[in-house]
Amino acid sequence: MDPIGLNHLSWFRAIRVDGEDILPGLIERDWERLGRRGGVAGELIRELGVLPSYYLHYYYEHDAAVRQMKQETPRAQVVADTEKELLEIYADERVDEKPPQLDRRGGAWYSEAATALLASLVAGTGDNHVVNVRNAGTIAGLADDDVIETLCRIDGDGATPLPQAPVAPELLGLIQHVSAYERLAVEAAVTGDRVALRKALLAHPLVGQWSLVTRLEQLLLETGAEHLPRFAVQKVAE
Repeated sequence: MDPIGLNHLSWFRAIRVDGEDILPGLIERDWERLGRRGGVAGELIRELGVLPSYYLHYYYEHDAAVRQMKQETPRAQVVADTEKELLEIYADERVDEKPPQLDRRGGAWYSEAATALLASLVAGTGDNHVVNVRNAGTIAGLADDDVIETLCRIDGDGATPLPQAPVAPELLGLIQHVSAYERLAVEAAVTGDRVALRKALLAHPLVGQWSLVTRLEQLLLETGAEHLPRFAVQKVAE
């Protein structure tokens, strides 16, 4: 699998089996099914010629995703409740079986991926893994210190991104938007700068409207101050 993009915002541009890219044929045969599995229109996959990660449906099917979310318990609340239950279970040292609550938490196959990655790091075998690394010129149009998700060679020295073909503008634009949001959000979190906070929200393609920016700013500061670093809270107060 050869993805390009950001964490939770990536597209597979190639799926190779014994060196042969099978993705074009897969899309040609199964674009409707792939769309259903990914929560997007199959025609979208056929038009783009790439396979979006699941999280792209929040962008490509935004209104439908919001309608569905309004009918359900918010995912953040589900995760918080699940983790509270898990911590209570793990407090018992006698527990030696996987709690069923883990199936609600998500993250299937992370243990296998993490173990394989550690094995490559320790053994220095030079295997390929999909990881998050500094861009370092891999994607033109992003800063070198932006963090991207892509296929990398893993050895004892760490992760080295494999060369990538230029990213198509319909993909690159979204990557740049969200990457700008990430950079500004980090600045706001570290410094407590409310201007940076508003710029971050304005840059995010799922916000992008001043009325939403100011409302979200108010909600974030009302409900999230206890989670910010103490010096950042002081900066916000000032």
